[in-house]
Order: sequence, then C-alpha cells, then structure tokens
Amino acid sequence: MPIKKMLDKSRKETTRSSKMRDLGVIFFALGSNTSTLLSLEDKLKNAIKDTLNLINFDRDTSFYNLGKDSLDIVEFTIELRDKYGINIPDNKFNEIDTYNKLLNYILNN
Repeated sequence: MPIKKMLDKSRKETTRSSKMRDLGVIFFALGSNTSTLLSLEDKLKNAIKDTLNLINFDRDTSFYNLGKDSLDIVEFTIELRDKYGINIPDNKFNEIDTYNKLLNYILNN
C-alpha cells in the first residue's frame, strides 16, 4: 500500500476513534440509558432548527457567531422550556452559547 494511502487511512481511523471515544464518554455518563442522549440531541436539534433556523452548524461555534442575537436566544430558551421541558436560567445562557456547552449543561444539571 502506498504511504499516502496508509497515512490517509491512519488519519481517518484516528478521527473515527476520537469521535467514538467522545461518544463513549457521553454514553458512560448516561449509564445504560443511551436513548436519553439520542432523544435529548433530537430535541435540541429540532429546537435549533425551528427557532434559530440553523440546520448545519459547528457544535462548538457560538450561536451569536452564527448570526443570532439576544432576542433569538430568548425565543430559543422559551422553546426549550415550553416544548421540551428544558429550563435554562436566563443568567446562564450567555455562558452556554454553543450546542456542546448546552448539551453538557443539560446533562449535568
């Protein structure tokens, strides 16, 4: 096998294993109830799609950097609370400005 193909294959495996490791940490934190995470992820993605009109986005990019303003964020928190029963205190959402931070906050509170 040519060296370039070996390096590409190695990079893909490394990326795949790091993603699996990250998922494994989340699944471990939830114990055997992995459907909770999938359900939560679906709820968050639906709320982001419906309220913030974002479909494809980087999970570590701030909602503000994705073109959303404070009114959008307030509507988003109301959507989370009313439709999905997820309550984020107003004083916390400025700190929780990315998808991953939001997911971690919900899982840990």
